[in-house]
Amino acid sequence: MRTADEFRKQIQDGRLAPGAKLPSARDLQAQYGIANSTAQNALRVLKEEG
Repeated sequence: MRTADEFRKQIQDGRLAPGAKLPSARDLQAQYGIANSTAQNALRVLKEEG
């Protein structure tokens, strides 16, 4: 999932701290131009991964 991959990269690069609060699905929709369901899926995947 491309959106989740982007957040993983931000964590690896140190731009986002592990465990930091993620943006809302609505914010992801606006930032990446994706559907609400895609944004929710990306957030779900990341939350499941911890």
